[in-house]
Amino acid sequence: KLLPSYREYDGYLITYSLDMRDVNSGFFHTHPWMSWQPLVQLIPYEEPEPSHLFYICCSWGIRAHDERYKTLMSLLDETSYTHFYGKKTFKSIYPNNYQHPIPLDGESVLKTIHKSGICLVLHSDAHIKSKIPSGRIFEAIASSSVVISDENPFVMENFGDSILYVKQNSTGESLFRQIDAHVQWILSHPEEAIEKTRKAYEIYKERFLLEDQLLRLEKFHEDILESRLGSSKESKREKPL
Repeated sequence: KLLPSYREYDGYLITYSLDMRDVNSGFFHTHPWMSWQPLVQLIPYEEPEPSHLFYICCSWGIRAHDERYKTLMSLLDETSYTHFYGKKTFKSIYPNNYQHPIPLDGESVLKTIHKSGICLVLHSDAHIKSKIPSGRIFEAIASSSVVISDENPFVMENFGDSILYVKQNSTGESLFRQIDAHVQWILSHPEEAIEKTRKAYEIYKERFLLEDQLLRLEKFHEDILESRLGSSKESKREKPL
């Protein structure tokens, strides 16, 4: 629920899906807001050569503390195709497949995903419940990579069958088998897999460019300023002499 101090702003950027059942829905029906996602700037499509499964290790949320995900990551560390990235501390946890940290420069992660050709995207329970996508989904698709994701409603609704899915409410062993089956299919059906990357990329380019979102933000800001100016003029007209 919005804190009282949060209710004093002129406009709001909302990442989660606004649902009638949400306690904040009534507020946002009467206050300016726009949808906001962690999008990526336009990057030219470049056909990938899928060879490895890219994944950035996390030290927070269910992916770090849920035993199912610990099991999953341990099994992935035993494969010949997984490449783990992240803090150097993960080297001791995943000694077989840990690679190195990725610079936070906005470009290196995209290049690394593209080089791997396959990207694993896993969301937290909170992401899935609120229909919030991870920024990784946009990075993966912008990088022309084949994407394997859990069944996040946002991803499924927007990208459909251009993404390969795993059922997140599974055991660690089952999650691994689902991911492994997808990887084996990708490696043995490269043309069909690459076609999925083209389809996902076209959706990204049409709906989810950072440039377009920034233009909408500019218009959103202008509308709020105009509304405030109009309210100020109306207030002056109504002021008694």
